[in-house]
Amino acid sequence: MLIHNHSEPYMFFSFTYCMYTLHPIYKAWFDLAQSPKLN
Repeated sequence: MLIHNHSEPYMFFSFTYCMYTLHPIYKAWFDLAQSPKLN
């Protein structure tokens, strides 16, 4: 139980870090995919 409670903040931090790091990349890719130039 102590290990689980200790690992939760780390998992949350990793998830948040990945979201903030990868979101701009996915957003840029989405913007390119929606660009009329590629259609």
